[in-house]
Amino acid sequence: MKQPAIAMDRVGVIFGKKDVLSAFSLQVDAGEKVCLRGPSGSGKSTVLRCLLGLVVPREGEIQIGTETLTAQSVWRLRSHMAWAPQEPDWGGLTVREALERPFAYRVNRALAPSTSRIAESMERLDLSPTLLEQPTADLSGGEKQRLSLVAALLLDRSILLLDEVTSALDEANRQRVRETLTNLRDTTVLAVSHDAEAETWAQRVIAMEGDHA
Repeated sequence: MKQPAIAMDRVGVIFGKKDVLSAFSLQVDAGEKVCLRGPSGSGKSTVLRCLLGLVVPREGEIQIGTETLTAQSVWRLRSHMAWAPQEPDWGGLTVREALERPFAYRVNRALAPSTSRIAESMERLDLSPTLLEQPTADLSGGEKQRLSLVAALLLDRSILLLDEVTSALDEANRQRVRETLTNLRDTTVLAVSHDAEAETWAQRVIAMEGDHA
């Protein structure tokens, strides 16, 4: 039996007086590609934020690999995960600075990619390396989403968490994202989306409906 890469057991999250997640359980095996699909407000993004320790559940347990996620283990467990948010906050950075910023942290310094690897990763998603010196604020929504995915992929983590990374893309670029994710054979991928057609790469799709899961 495979050791789950992610396990959530009866997790509950309340924002104000609203149950965003209620007794939510999920298991994702190592190397599995899973998509959470549902309308806004169904708790999809909250699941990812719980896994990253950005949201602390009021009840339930989360495990990453064999270790329970706690206030003491969160920083160590984050080193196994890469997150591609829907709207990355890059401030006034250029594209190069945004892609290189994660590698300024001590835990990532040994993983710093070469310029050629950065360019290759960008070209795979139809992004020209000439964008590297451009301010991220000047990019289109689709360019930002693809660069968010590039930034996560460059970290080469065993778990990839994706938050609506295809919502601003045309069909050709959605297909490039699908091909990229399909080729990550040993990487565990958990993505959230409201677009059923965009996530045909997933081995398993979990529907999250209503105001909470």
